[in-house]
Amino acid sequence: MQIQVDHLKAKQILAQAFVDASKLDYKTQSPFASLLNQVITGDHLTYRYVLVTALLAKAVNQKVNPLALQAGGALDGSYDARSLCHKVYVPFERDFLDSGLGGSNEPFLNKPARFTHISSDNAVRGGNDRRTLELLCELLPKITTCAESKAALTDVVFYTLKRGVENRKMMGGATAINSSCKRRLKSAAGSCV
Repeated sequence: MQIQVDHLKAKQILAQAFVDASKLDYKTQSPFASLLNQVITGDHLTYRYVLVTALLAKAVNQKVNPLALQAGGALDGSYDARSLCHKVYVPFERDFLDSGLGGSNEPFLNKPARFTHISSDNAVRGGNDRRTLELLCELLPKITTCAESKAALTDVVFYTLKRGVENRKMMGGATAINSSCKRRLKSAAGSCV
């Protein structure tokens, strides 16, 4: 059965995650924080987007199966991960996270995201790519509630911000988050449900 994910609510949840993760005293919340960090700091671009999209979808609608990638898939709780990622997360990442996951415009067009769902049977290169796929297969089903997903999503946003700062440092850029950007997000996040 296909599940709907409200894109407006997703934007609000993502904005709140950004506001929370941007706090100077932020401490990771999810019991899976170290595993989330492994995916975000790993070299597989598409799996970073798969992770954040699954967490965002589950934070919006608890009925979402976080292993699903396509609405027409056979899994109960399947949803349109590609449109959620491309219409909600990608613009947000570009505008507020300095393309911290890699700045892909359409990450779900890459081969690893063209399956109906995440499975250890999916074709993938060996080594780190295989380990990241298996990590996602193990991790995502353990996040079962909206609250757990929001905590994990906020941790992912925190790691993405950290990754962006490190990338800017390597390139000699500024490391401060734009304060007007923060004010706009706090305003948007204030209307979160």
